[in-house]
Amino acid sequence: MNQTRKKVWFAMICCFCSCFLTGCWDKQDVTHLGVVSGVAIDRDDNGLIRVTVDLLNGSPGNTGNVRASGDFHLTACGETAYQAVSNLESINNRMLSWQHNAIVIIGEKALDQSIFDYLDMFLRKDLRPKALIVVTPGRAFDLINTPIGDDWVNSLGLARLLYVNGQSHRGKGYGVSFNDFITASATPQASPYLPILTLQEKEPDKEESAASDSASAPGQLTEQVALTGFLAFRDGMAVGSLGDVASKGLLWYSGRAENSTLSITDTKGGIFNLEIVKLNMKPKFEVKDDIPTVMVQVDVDSAIVEMVGAEAPKSREDFQMLEENQSYAMTEILKETLKKSQELHADYLQIGQLARSTNYKWWKTHQDQWVDIFPGVQMEVMVNSHISFAGNLRDDVGK
Repeated sequence: MNQTRKKVWFAMICCFCSCFLTGCWDKQDVTHLGVVSGVAIDRDDNGLIRVTVDLLNGSPGNTGNVRASGDFHLTACGETAYQAVSNLESINNRMLSWQHNAIVIIGEKALDQSIFDYLDMFLRKDLRPKALIVVTPGRAFDLINTPIGDDWVNSLGLARLLYVNGQSHRGKGYGVSFNDFITASATPQASPYLPILTLQEKEPDKEESAASDSASAPGQLTEQVALTGFLAFRDGMAVGSLGDVASKGLLWYSGRAENSTLSITDTKGGIFNLEIVKLNMKPKFEVKDDIPTVMVQVDVDSAIVEMVGAEAPKSREDFQMLEENQSYAMTEILKETLKKSQELHADYLQIGQLARSTNYKWWKTHQDQWVDIFPGVQMEVMVNSHISFAGNLRDDVGK
């Protein structure tokens, strides 16, 4: 009897488990999906929102456009971003899949209203939290329609451009994800920021133009995409760009670019281009003589990579002079970064959060007045500078 009961229970368990081995009840065939790799959002002259999607697996048709790089895009308008996406789905023979979207680009005209009017719809879809957001001073459609290097899909090339800049010594920024932007937006008294991608003109190489069937005539200007800094936001509205100096200072202060470059001069006007190989920055908030002050301790190691019109340092005194110049230059850049933040009334350095974490007793009393206090915040920078030099090639030539 016990043996029979065991067999019955075993059969019931097998039947129960088999219910979960039959596949996904809501599966979608990949041939029915349009995999979105990038999104461009613009506002047309008539006030409608235009949404363009870059598809990984699109196909030629009357409703889209196929470029030489092999990708495919669709575009549609609506009074809101959601209505535009709904119109996209109505003209496409594939269901849009958002899980692999790499980047969302927002054009300048669309920034006349709160950026959250566009992001709200994407946050409610199956969009990856690590998908990047960027802005452009032109049309986002033009940006997503410009081939980037040898990438098969333009939007993936834009995402790669942001990644490379974030890793490069000469990078001017880095990619900001949905998760980063929303977290900064939800942080009290803090202002988020987004990288700016700009469509620029360039003159193609003559050999490259001759080798390409689709290239312009030699000497004719074509287009390229460049990362040109950051745009600050407050309460969802764009308040202004940071500029080159403040963007570099933000990279240093945020700890997102340990490697960077810096140019300094000697007493004779010679230029030394330095490559920062190690950067450690420790900010702290203090109140000195009733003045809120950010104390920044900086440890920097850099190497001379180029000298223009300058003599090679030969003594420890020469290096000390260059290290003092490096300390001064870094101090001025960091102070300019704070000054720009105060001009824009956008605390993108998150000094308010620094005050909360390092001087909570003061912050608890003054947090409601932070908007009025922030423009008067001072900064003191202490730089421990070290410069190394591999030798002077010109001294060795001919020996």
